[in-house]
Amino acid sequence: MNSQIVTQTKEYLAIPPQSVAAATTNGTEIDTEGYDTVTAYVCVGATDHTTTTFKFQETATSGSGEADVTGGGFTAFGATDDNKLASGSIAIQTHLRYVRLVCTTAGGAAGLVSAVVLLSNANQTVATSDHGTSPAGLTVNI
Repeated sequence: MNSQIVTQTKEYLAIPPQSVAAATTNGTEIDTEGYDTVTAYVCVGATDHTTTTFKFQETATSGSGEADVTGGGFTAFGATDDNKLASGSIAIQTHLRYVRLVCTTAGGAAGLVSAVVLLSNANQTVATSDHGTSPAGLTVNI
C-alpha cells in the first residue's frame, strides 16, 4: 500500500457581516485540530470609525482563556478605508488549538465589518492500494 497526503480546506464565517458601534466584537471560536494554517480575510464596508482593527486570539480550552496571538494583528483600517479587504495568517503548529478573530472599532458612530476564516493544509494520510484506490473503493489521483 502507498500513502498519500490529502490537502483539504475548511471555511468559517468568523464574523458575520454587521454594523458595529465603537466596541469590541468577538468572532466565532474555531477548532483548528488537523490543520496547519489559519488565514483570515477581513472586510470593512462603509465606515466612519477612526480605527478598525482585527486580531487573532487563541486558547487551549474551548470557550475560555483567550489571549492575543503575538504578531496576530492586522493593519488598522481608518475612517476613509471604506470597502477594503485584508488578510493575515498564522501557522497552527506554533499556536494553541482554538482561535477566534476579534474586531475592535474606535471613534465614529458605526461601520460595517465581516470576516471569513480558512483552515488549510489539513494533513491526513490516506492509505491506498497500489492500484490507486482507497480501502473504501474511492479513486485517488496519485
